[in-house]
Amino acid sequence: MTNKELKRAAGLKPYERRLLELRKSGREFKARCPWHDDTNPSLSLFERDGEWFFKCFVCDGRKGDVIEFVKQKDNLDFRTALETIAAECNVVVKNEPQAKFEFKQEVATGRLGEAADYLASRGISLGLAKESGLGVVDFPGLGTTLAIPYDKAYDVVKFRALHPEDKGNKFRHLPGRPSHELLYGIDDVDFLLDPEVFITESELDALTLQAHGFAAVSVSSATTSVGSDGNLKILSEHLEKLESAERIFLALDQDNAGLKCASAFERLLPSYKTFRLTWEYGGKDSDDPKDIGELYAKSPHQFHGRIEELRQEAINRPPKWRLLFKAPSEMEQGEMKFLIDKFLPEGVTFIGGLSSVGKTWFALSLAKALTTGRNFLGLYPVPEPVHVIYLIPESGERSFHGRLMRMGISDKFLSQTMNSGVPLALDDSDLLAAVRALKPVIVLDTAVRFLNGDENSASENARGLAKGIFGLLQAGARGVVGLHHSPKGTNKKVEPTLESTLRGTGDFGAMCDAVYSLKSVDDKTFEIRVQCTKARDFEAIQPFHIQGRPYIDKTGDFGLLTKPSKTVDKEVEALITAINANQKATYRELQHVTGIPQSRVKTVAAKAGLIKAGDVWMPTQQESVPILVQ
Repeated sequence: MTNKELKRAAGLKPYERRLLELRKSGREFKARCPWHDDTNPSLSLFERDGEWFFKCFVCDGRKGDVIEFVKQKDNLDFRTALETIAAECNVVVKNEPQAKFEFKQEVATGRLGEAADYLASRGISLGLAKESGLGVVDFPGLGTTLAIPYDKAYDVVKFRALHPEDKGNKFRHLPGRPSHELLYGIDDVDFLLDPEVFITESELDALTLQAHGFAAVSVSSATTSVGSDGNLKILSEHLEKLESAERIFLALDQDNAGLKCASAFERLLPSYKTFRLTWEYGGKDSDDPKDIGELYAKSPHQFHGRIEELRQEAINRPPKWRLLFKAPSEMEQGEMKFLIDKFLPEGVTFIGGLSSVGKTWFALSLAKALTTGRNFLGLYPVPEPVHVIYLIPESGERSFHGRLMRMGISDKFLSQTMNSGVPLALDDSDLLAAVRALKPVIVLDTAVRFLNGDENSASENARGLAKGIFGLLQAGARGVVGLHHSPKGTNKKVEPTLESTLRGTGDFGAMCDAVYSLKSVDDKTFEIRVQCTKARDFEAIQPFHIQGRPYIDKTGDFGLLTKPSKTVDKEVEALITAINANQKATYRELQHVTGIPQSRVKTVAAKAGLIKAGDVWMPTQQESVPILVQ
């Protein structure tokens, strides 16, 4: 059976053995990618000409056929991956010619001239090649190959096809002697004479550097030298020799595998002596050089100078940890940015209230202002219209559409309801793509539906909701507005606090830039008291009242009943709240609810424009009656 026949016969079996779950999606299958923290399936399996291929839309360049998948997932070479798939699928691979193969160094060295042009294209002279023990042999299944001897103590020789028919099938080793745990050339480095050493991803890249006066070693493969846990599999004695260098330069390929391998080295080697070489690489479809060999081919005469430049850049580059922090002069400067002036800052805002208090209607009022650019509640300016993505998995599409029509919401507003099925994870690749494209405000109605765990668990919250929200902001969201329930009994309290606004762990409030409490004042008129219980780095507005009936049906929005005023003191505000809740409250009852002594209730009521007529509290003047602000 040929390789192509094997891949067709294997079908999905190798994928099914290595992936937790395959989910049908049209003609394709979706699964969680095993190479990154993937809470939402981003690995796609698709069929082409009878073969199943894979591609991760998050991992850079992670794609290929089933053989490549098994190679990368199990950290195997090509031949072992073939044998593994054949064994799992109970098929027989066409045997390679059984001609006896015996590696003879002298014979291989004598044929080295056959590879002279190939070596010259990489800046490697025949003299250096002979000194390094390179040779040319005919290896069964590969044809003419370049023999690359490794450490003599391990008797390892790697064979590289000079004219491979398949790029994924161009390496072999002597039977039972792999090279994935070894550093090529480590025993040839004299650290007394060469205190600096470069690490590459190819034996020939290391020789190219050596040809230009740089001490260099190489991993056998960036993929096979790193385990599934992301840690290096290099022998400890080789790493100990490497650490005797004064400086170590990581010059691995600039693709995803090379970058991961470099990171694995950085985790093991002393940071003060380890430096990473980086250069621009736009992917395999670009003309940018991916590795040392391509850097040489791009400009052979300037290669030595280019490596010196990269070396100096690496030395002068701030250490990795320094990139995590900013000095005051490096920080973004200027005034705090608002999505709605003085009310909704960029960042995270939560709106808390009891069930049915009107949180969704209030969020739609915010969305209407944000998408149209009109003043919020006719009072708070919107600097510029923005898109809103509204996620409401608790509502049906028809019901939610009815609310949108009553509010007059249309352009720049996108939503997803329970009709779409399982709620989107906040790290969903399509959601993040939408965020990058639109730079919207995201509304989570309600926020705990996007938490994979217990809303009262601080640890679950930290791993789930907070991580997801911050991920949206990092992807480009202008702000995230989360709707959340308040603890039961909140409406009985005079002054809401941050703790009484948001039910559950305090981490909800901790992540927020602003938090607003909504309290029902009158169910019949749909009157709501709005109060800011957290304002990070801006001055909180004073509490105010809004009314839904009949204004939403007449104007498409709430009516503002009481303008926020910086001059209204706490006693006046507390008394107004208490009297709104019970217009027949006695002096004793008001003292009990507000804490204002009975002797002062009448005085404070006068300041509020209220007087008791019989057993009912009334406005002292007709103009004091709350009216709709146009």
